[in-house]
This record gives sequence, C-alpha cells and structure tokens, in this order.
Amino acid sequence: MADFSTRVWAYFELRSKLEKGLPALTVTEDPAQIRSAELALAKKIRVARAGAKQGEIFTPAISVEFRKVLLLEMNANIWATIMDENPGDFSYDINDTYPKEAPQKDLYNLGDFGTLQPWSARRDSASGWRRCCRT
Repeated sequence: MADFSTRVWAYFELRSKLEKGLPALTVTEDPAQIRSAELALAKKIRVARAGAKQGEIFTPAISVEFRKVLLLEMNANIWATIMDENPGDFSYDINDTYPKEAPQKDLYNLGDFGTLQPWSARRDSASGWRRCCRT
C-alpha cells in the first residue's frame, strides 16, 4: 500500500504544480467556462505525462489488494447501485478524455457501503498519509 500511496501522491503533486500555471477557478454556471478550465488542465497533464502507461498508478499488485478489500464489503445492493448507469465498455487511451456522453456515477450515495466511508487523503510530514473521513 505504501507504493500505491507514493504513486498517488506523486500524481497529486504533479497535478497541483500544473494547476498553478492556470487561471484561478471561479464559481460559474457557464458550462463553456467549466469545460475550458477542464481542457486546459487536461492538456497540461497530457504533456507532462506523455509517456504514461496503464498500470503505473494502479499496478497489478495494488489492483489485487483493492479487489480483496472490495470483496469483503460488496453485497447485492451495492453491486446494483454501482452497475446502475454503468457506461459499459468504451474505447479509451491513457490520458484520454472521459466521454462526456457516458454517465458518471456518484458513489458517495452508497448509504449501505458498510465500513468503507468516503474519504480524502491528506499527507502530513510527521506521519505520511492520513485518512480523513468526510461527514
């Protein structure tokens, strides 16, 4: 898990660094302005990660660990909720844009997800990663 945390943190740091060179985000209802901000960051990420390959963040080993944890928590209700609006198979390339026409599932509404709670990760210098549950 430490290897995965290191990989995620490196991506987070890269993204944060790339965001600094972009105009500040503002609250808006204008879809064109939101899309423009998304595309600007995506373009910078694609350039910075031009040689990215599948499995660099979610390695085969960490994928196995995630499956083990999810199997412990999964039940028929959770599976049905996840599969509702499942976009199914679609073609994609690493660093490609998720198809806008494909549904995006909000998994924070899984009320019966057992002990798995939505959480954000925060790194502090003393203890490394710390899990912080959202309330």
